[in-house]
Amino acid sequence: MAVRMVGIQQRNAESGKVIATVVADTKVEVTDELTVGDYELGFGSTAVTVDGDVGICDSDGTWHWL
Repeated sequence: MAVRMVGIQQRNAESGKVIATVVADTKVEVTDELTVGDYELGFGSTAVTVDGDVGICDSDGTWHWL
């Protein structure tokens, strides 16, 4: 299982979170507390799984799947 960050769109200096895009093997790997390296993902981040599932992180840090 793996999660890889493929792009950072924006960094929030106040919260330390980033808006980024990640790819993952499964939805189970994309948790509300997801960090990749030193980066914590924030509101507006997106995730795509190898099965084509697409998730968006809301302002509370919860992932919603389309």
